[in-house]
Amino acid sequence: MYTSTKRPRATVIEADGTRRGEGPWVQVARMGNPLVNELIIGTGFKDFWNSVEPENEILFSDFYTTPRLAAVLGAIGVPIPPTPRNDLVNVLLQYAGGGVRSELLRLDMSVPATLAASQKRLTVLAHNAAGVATPDPAGWPNGRRPNDDVTDIALRVVSGLLHPSGCCAGFPNNRLGDGVNFNRVRPETPGVTANGIALQFPFLPLPNPGRSGPPPSPGTTPPNQPLFR
Repeated sequence: MYTSTKRPRATVIEADGTRRGEGPWVQVARMGNPLVNELIIGTGFKDFWNSVEPENEILFSDFYTTPRLAAVLGAIGVPIPPTPRNDLVNVLLQYAGGGVRSELLRLDMSVPATLAASQKRLTVLAHNAAGVATPDPAGWPNGRRPNDDVTDIALRVVSGLLHPSGCCAGFPNNRLGDGVNFNRVRPETPGVTANGIALQFPFLPLPNPGRSGPPPSPGTTPPNQPLFR
């Protein structure tokens, strides 16, 4: 599956400032797998990528087989695999049996779902404190759950952590990330597991405000705590 956003081709601005759309609807954005446009598609091609359908992804093959982000990581000393990066093509663009390269979010229905309390944010890359692999195959890139840490997973996969050669399976590739492992869950959010997963629809915790308000009164906890102080 994928989602797309469309708008009328032209916007007419009247003399009184009101606006209306005119002309056919055109696609201006799409998304299947998270962060493809942000991390894979090169600057200068992002708008074009947003405008075409996923079955035309072969037009952008070079961005997958020669990922720019991997080159940037290599420039700062992170080990990266040699090109072409067919491992990225296999993860993001094709089913296990191959076929047309199409940028879609895919879900293997033969993989059992993982109960909320046992879900791991790093999904297939999950490990315990000793570094021993404890994968959770029911998460992204097999579908996508609200608490899957797609940023950390994407950075590590692009760096070559899953490359079949095994060239880049260790440090620092297995520690790349954005430094945010879990969203802070506000105390009044109902039905949340110990690992921060909400059990009630829409399965997302209430948003955290980004700015500090007045200090709380002594001995009280404000219901709308800021994320940062």
